[in-house]
Formats: sequence, C-alpha cells, structure tokens
Amino acid sequence: MKIYCFCPKCKKETSINCKYETKTRFLMHQGEATLIICDNCMVKTKVDNKNFFAKESKIRLLIAFLILLAGTPLVYFLIKDYISNSSIKIIGLIAIPSFIYSIFRKEELNRVRTFNNG
Repeated sequence: MKIYCFCPKCKKETSINCKYETKTRFLMHQGEATLIICDNCMVKTKVDNKNFFAKESKIRLLIAFLILLAGTPLVYFLIKDYISNSSIKIIGLIAIPSFIYSIFRKEELNRVRTFNNG
C-alpha cells in the first residue's frame, strides 16, 4: 500500500510504500519519524509518522471499472440463452457487474479508512 505525506520543505505530496495495514502498526514498527526523499524537490527529510495518510488507489478503481465494462457484455452472453424474460436480462446485465464494482470500491474505502483511523 502507498501512504502519503507532505514534504516539509516544498509542501508537495510525496509517497512511500508501506506493508502495514493500520497506522498503529506503522507507528510501532517505524518509530517516531521516517526519512523520506521528496518526489518533487529530491530533498531527504525526516517526517513525523503521524503525518502519513492513505488514499484510494486509482489503479484498483480502474481495474474495478474495467471489470464493470467488460463484465456487462460477458454477463449478457452468459445469461441470454438461459433467461427468456428480457427485463430480468437487463437487471442481470446491470446488477451483476455493478455489484462486483461496488465490492471493489467498498474494500478500497475500507482499506483506506482502516489505515487512516489507526
């Protein structure tokens, strides 16, 4: 997971990789401060670990959206021979990929909320 903080020198957002799921674990294992290299100004500075936060991953949301786009015609071709009622086909066509997308989104929001709340 990537976690973010603001550089004390240039005030731009920079990120580091983190293997801990909560901020409490991150603080326990990393200590008081972490040495970072700013992505913008390339200066090494120590940042207080309480200033780190998580954000939603755009890549995961993009993958979920692509599943939504690809899943819609796939669901149509899978259910068209088994269901003769067209209104049920339309509901299945929209509901199944949307359900998968909402699960991805909920898990991503839960991951971010878990880290940021401790």
